[in-house]
Amino acid sequence: MGGNWKRTLYILFAVQFISSLGFSVVLPFLPLYVRELGSSTGIRPEYSAGLFFSLQSITMMIAAPWWGRLADRYGRKRMILRATYGGTVVMVAMTFAGSAEELVVLGGLQGLVTGTVTAIAALVAANAPRAKLGQAIGLMQVGQWAGIALGPLLGGAVADHAGFRASFLVTASVLLASGIIVQLGVHEAFSARPRPLLRVGMLADFKRAAGKTGVLAIYRLRFLDGLGRSMLMPFIPFFVALLVLDEGRVASGTGLALAITAATGIATSLVLGRVGDRVGHKYVVVGCAFAAASFYMLYGLVDHFWQLVALQALTGGSIGGLLPSLSALLSQATDPADAGTIYGADSAISAAARAAAPLAGAVVMAWFGVRGLFVVTGCVFCLVAILAISSIPAMVARSSEMLGSEPKLADPEEPCLAR
Repeated sequence: MGGNWKRTLYILFAVQFISSLGFSVVLPFLPLYVRELGSSTGIRPEYSAGLFFSLQSITMMIAAPWWGRLADRYGRKRMILRATYGGTVVMVAMTFAGSAEELVVLGGLQGLVTGTVTAIAALVAANAPRAKLGQAIGLMQVGQWAGIALGPLLGGAVADHAGFRASFLVTASVLLASGIIVQLGVHEAFSARPRPLLRVGMLADFKRAAGKTGVLAIYRLRFLDGLGRSMLMPFIPFFVALLVLDEGRVASGTGLALAITAATGIATSLVLGRVGDRVGHKYVVVGCAFAAASFYMLYGLVDHFWQLVALQALTGGSIGGLLPSLSALLSQATDPADAGTIYGADSAISAAARAAAPLAGAVVMAWFGVRGLFVVTGCVFCLVAILAISSIPAMVARSSEMLGSEPKLADPEEPCLAR
């Protein structure tokens, strides 16, 4: 980004917002779309929805490290363009799906070609000034959560009035627009480090980068965080259906519940990103994880829709502070030249969590019901807090030394050369 990093940051903020908006128009309602399409093989809608999210995450887990590798070799901007334009094509194809099975296959294709959040994160991590790292990542988080907040509201309204297929066309249009904005508005001064694209070269680079203090510990936390949040996604619409008597309002009710979650995430992500820059991101991770654990435990007592919305607001605020702090810790612990490799692996780990989550959620629901699923999710976030306390301190100390004992003296316009 060079001296124009602020302008580029704001453009990426807009792209993060637009692309997150697009995906959030359809993804929260896919379980309902699956039920509408029906199965050609007799699979129940709950299982088809879980399979969609699992397959999408499995293919993303496989593809993300390779996309990260290509980002370090050819540039992160190109990876953003690949994700946005590829997502456009897949969303158009989903509009014409004829069965739940066809939608599941297209979900797998989506996992292979998309990944806008990771691509943007790699570009920001490689170029943002180190003294403003948490703030920059927090701003990207605000863009993501703002899109997630408005997307379900828009998607719910479109789905209830024009049908689910119209929602996919809206998403395709939005992703196309975000790709055009990046192509015309973002300039990346990229200098590639010569690297082979063979598997052995990728593994060697990953082992070197992941060998930095704290990286593997953050990956463990990222997996658990993704597992906790993603266990609920395929089943939220069905839980809303239990609380909303009017079946014609289930999509809108789901959109409202998810929008509230994202809105409170916006309110905390940027603020706590700045707090983490000053006091240490470890403390933000621990506090937010314990808060999320406490709030998820209360879901088992929900009997009315307004109670669900209230708890969605509280958990959203907690997770909104957790996500940017984990990203900032990962960026502090690694070299910017390895941003694509590290964030590609990070995306793969998050995808692995999302792949395992629907299956784990289905097992928990079979034993304890949907209310028990929320309690188990609370236990997962409690484990995140405990592991953060035990595994992050040494890494934070080293990161603080790299940033300098007085980070306020750092030049905010100078790109980070080492973290």
